[in-house]
Amino acid sequence: PVSSLTSGTGAKHLIVSYDLLQPRFAVNDLETFAYTGAMPDGWDFYFDLADIDRDALRQTLVTPIEIDLDVADHLLNSAVGEQVLTFIGQVIHTPSRQANVQALRSAVILSVKDDGAVSVLEFLRNYPHDEIYVDLENLDGLLDALS
Repeated sequence: PVSSLTSGTGAKHLIVSYDLLQPRFAVNDLETFAYTGAMPDGWDFYFDLADIDRDALRQTLVTPIEIDLDVADHLLNSAVGEQVLTFIGQVIHTPSRQANVQALRSAVILSVKDDGAVSVLEFLRNYPHDEIYVDLENLDGLLDALS
């Protein structure tokens, strides 16, 4: 399965949905923010509203998680991996909410393929759709279900 993957264009926008809000964040702007701290106009509103620690977010965006490619491939293509990806796909999904498992798996494998690690930014750069959605209402529900 790994050898058949080719790099896509990657996500160009991250859309975060919560209630009536659906701000769009350009991945290029996220990358600039992660490495320099510079934010486009309007971001302060969302960061303050969500009480986001800017330094922690910057660190989260670039911190790599190391994983062996063969291990990642085996885990993500197993029954348990499929269940985990389905669970994550309720929060992180494609615009159509179709093929979420495949999109998530592809982004992780393509990220790990080059250097044995994946960061959030690298995941976004390898996501096989122009837009990636993060549904914070579903995240709240899933976290409640787990606790």
